[in-house]
Amino acid sequence: MDGFLCLLANFSILLAILRVLLAKFRVLLAILRVLLAKQESNNFFKRAFKKHIKEFFRRRGARIVLNYEDLHEGVELEPLVKPAVTKVQLVKYAGASGDFNPLHTDDEFAQSIGMPGVIAHGMLVMGFLGEYVNRLAGVTAELTNFRMRFGAITRPGDQVTCSAKITNLYEEEGNQFARLELTAEKAPGKVVGSGQASLRFF
Repeated sequence: MDGFLCLLANFSILLAILRVLLAKFRVLLAILRVLLAKQESNNFFKRAFKKHIKEFFRRRGARIVLNYEDLHEGVELEPLVKPAVTKVQLVKYAGASGDFNPLHTDDEFAQSIGMPGVIAHGMLVMGFLGEYVNRLAGVTAELTNFRMRFGAITRPGDQVTCSAKITNLYEEEGNQFARLELTAEKAPGKVVGSGQASLRFF
C-alpha cells in the first residue's frame, strides 16, 4: 500500500511538472506569435516605404536606375561614358585634391622622366567609377563598399567608359544587397581601373 501511495505521489509530481512545462511552452508560443506578427508588420511597412519613396522621387523626375527585384546575377548594367579627359580637367583636379605633382600638369616635366606627356591622377579614374556606382544606386540603394585597382595610365584625350556586372545578389539581416564587378576602360581591352562595390537596397 505504501509503495502504491509513493508511486501515486511521484506521478502527481510528474504531472505537475508537465503542466508547468506546458504553461511555459504556451508562453513561448505566444511570444513567438507576437514576434512573427511584428516581423510581418515591419516587412509590410518596409515594402510600403520602398514603394512610397520610389514614387516620391519618380514624380520629381529622379531616375530609378535599379530595382532589386528586377536584377539577376551575371547581368551587365548600363555603362557610363565620360567625356574625354582634358589638361584643364587635370589642373582643376590637382587644385581640388591637393595633388600638385607636375607629372599631372606639366608636359615638359613628364617628358623629362620618360613619359609622352602629362597623365591623369589615378584617383581621378577612381572618382569616375565612384560617380558611376552612385548613379547606379540612385534613390533606391546606397553604396556600402567600394574598392579599386589601378590599371593602364590615362592621358588627355582618353575617353573612359565605366561598366558594371552583377556578380552576387544576397540578403543579410533583412537587407538586400548586390555585389558589382567594376571596370573602367579607355578603349576595349585597355583597362585603366577595376574593382568591386556593394549596394544595399532600401
